Amino acid sequence: MIRKIRKLLRRLARGPQIFVRACITYRSGGWAGVLSALAHRRQLNRPIAPGEMSLRLTATAKPLSADTAWAYSCQILAQPHRDRHAARPEDSPQVESVAGDPKLMAFYLPQYHPIPENDAWWGRGFTEWTNVTKAVPQFLGHYQPHLPGELGFYDLRLVETQQRQIELARQYGIHGFCYYYYWFNGRKILQTPLENLLAHPEMDFPFCLCWANENWTRRWDGRERDVLLRQSYSADDDIGFIDSIIPALRDRRYLRIHGKAVLLVYRADLLPDAKATAGRWRRRCLQAGAGTLHLVSVQWDGRGSSVADDFDAQVEFPPLRPYAPPVSDQPMIVNPVYAGRLFDYRHFVELSRNYSKSSGPLYRCVMPGWDNEARQPGRGRTFLHSTPELYGRWLQNACRDTYNRFGEDERLVFINAWNEWAEGAYLEPDRLHGCAYLEATARAVVAARAVSGLRVADRSNIAVVVRVTSVATWLLLLERLKHFSHLGQAGRDFALHIMASSKVLGGLRVQAQEKFACCEFTEIGDGEGHIAALIQILPQLLNRQYGYVCVINDAAGGLRDHENSIEHLPEELMGCREAVSAAHQLFEGAEDVGVAVPSCAVRHLAMESASCMPLLNILGLRLGTPLTCSGLRFIEGGMCWFRPVALAPLLRIGLCAEDCGTACGCEGESLARAVEVGLELILRAAGYRIGELSKIG
Repeated sequence: MIRKIRKLLRRLARGPQIFVRACITYRSGGWAGVLSALAHRRQLNRPIAPGEMSLRLTATAKPLSADTAWAYSCQILAQPHRDRHAARPEDSPQVESVAGDPKLMAFYLPQYHPIPENDAWWGRGFTEWTNVTKAVPQFLGHYQPHLPGELGFYDLRLVETQQRQIELARQYGIHGFCYYYYWFNGRKILQTPLENLLAHPEMDFPFCLCWANENWTRRWDGRERDVLLRQSYSADDDIGFIDSIIPALRDRRYLRIHGKAVLLVYRADLLPDAKATAGRWRRRCLQAGAGTLHLVSVQWDGRGSSVADDFDAQVEFPPLRPYAPPVSDQPMIVNPVYAGRLFDYRHFVELSRNYSKSSGPLYRCVMPGWDNEARQPGRGRTFLHSTPELYGRWLQNACRDTYNRFGEDERLVFINAWNEWAEGAYLEPDRLHGCAYLEATARAVVAARAVSGLRVADRSNIAVVVRVTSVATWLLLLERLKHFSHLGQAGRDFALHIMASSKVLGGLRVQAQEKFACCEFTEIGDGEGHIAALIQILPQLLNRQYGYVCVINDAAGGLRDHENSIEHLPEELMGCREAVSAAHQLFEGAEDVGVAVPSCAVRHLAMESASCMPLLNILGLRLGTPLTCSGLRFIEGGMCWFRPVALAPLLRIGLCAEDCGTACGCEGESLARAVEVGLELILRAAGYRIGELSKIG
């Protein structure tokens, strides 16, 4: 066998692609996969017919170039160091709960502890982590494997793990968990997490159940017809199932709507007589003193099926529904026998901007991402372009829609999921993003609350951040700052944040506090760049829930070099009341504008791209998304209006002191400069764009 493989390998073209392709193919399909790849090499080299692509993307016929192989190698080697720039929970305050907020319920997979059934079917010690750690990247920019952060490769037999999960979820605004419940005609599996929860009332966290009533099959390795546990239905089974969950329904922590316990059914369409089943369940619960039920069917096929008439509501379940199209920008696929399918995550975000009307009660559901490569190596379904920021916008839109369609006690939004690691759908901290998806969850809750009119307290919606290098320039800026005062008349108070050295702050602090009711100060170094200074204050701006922020940087050259004049401060930013109002109206009228800048400050990337390209590549690795540099613009001077949420990706860069000096052999350049040049790329990753401001009159 080994000789045959060596002989076939020698027939391949020499080059760096041999090692890369062989490793990926072996990890995906073993030696059989390697032999299959070699046997089909001639077929792979033939042209692909136009209709052959459809949704199934085949591997590229061209051999890997040295550049592609090198890029893939760098991607693999960078994995051990991913957690350097990950967000951590200690950096974020707890989200304040407000009456009327939608209750965020995250689906919870319990398959993180060994059970006899999995030992027999998949090998001793099997858990979900077994699949997770097998995954490898199939194309350039493919984020695999997904490795856990602070919780590690946990075992749900430990109660401490569930306690920490609850602490994290509560900190970031998750209301409760929706546990998958596996019951097969009296046989229960994966029950340890639920049993631990019921046995420990001190874990005070709401929960509900979702009956996963599908057959248990070997779907993960492609043999869907090989049934391991079959699900059958009868009147006796209806009673047996509901009796098994009555102890949970009686628990004071169980989620209820108008006093009714919320119960989800994953495949209600499989029930032979859903109406009869629902009736038996409700009667049995009343007899057992567990109250009645609020039944919710998972929207499996996307149609308004009759099940919705028998149940109380439906819930969306992406990625099954709504449907998403395949990607238009296919990445460089490295695996020669790749048979997976690639879809565009951004489609969900766009749909959520204007949700279609439903015929009955329908709960929204969002997902942080999706990539089940770990369960189906080499043939998984992957959603590209998912980022914490895009997920946050989707969740914000779902919450906003929920505010409009449901009463206070009825508002539920589901998240798929809390811990589906093998499907790339999880909120738990990982090594690449840290707590970024949890932070996006918290920001979405706060942002949707502000739009609905529910706020924790009267807080400023607009802020001005002023970078001051001398007391003299501060005195000049005072004249312009008065142009923001009129915004307060419309209920939008104006808050001022001053960034300066300790010496400068000492000279202006008293005067600033006398003139402005809402004024805060941040001390920075004399030589600190404006990008590093902005990243330093950005968490504070996000926590204050500002809608829009204006940044004035006198160190950019205007006021610093012309202390006797204010002519060099861009008129479009704050030259008059009308200019300030125009910037505000630009944001109000275009949800996708993340940064607004004077037209005169916009430059094309071609002027800077040659020297900054290596650093932009590093920036892309830190952000966890490839940065394509075509037709981009950058902002000169660092003065602009922006939405804090649009610049949230900057917090994932982990900019430190050495990043502000010369780096990576790029003379005169730094990662901070790459952030400035690549700002539009960062905005695109969050689903935003640059808007331009024109002079008034």
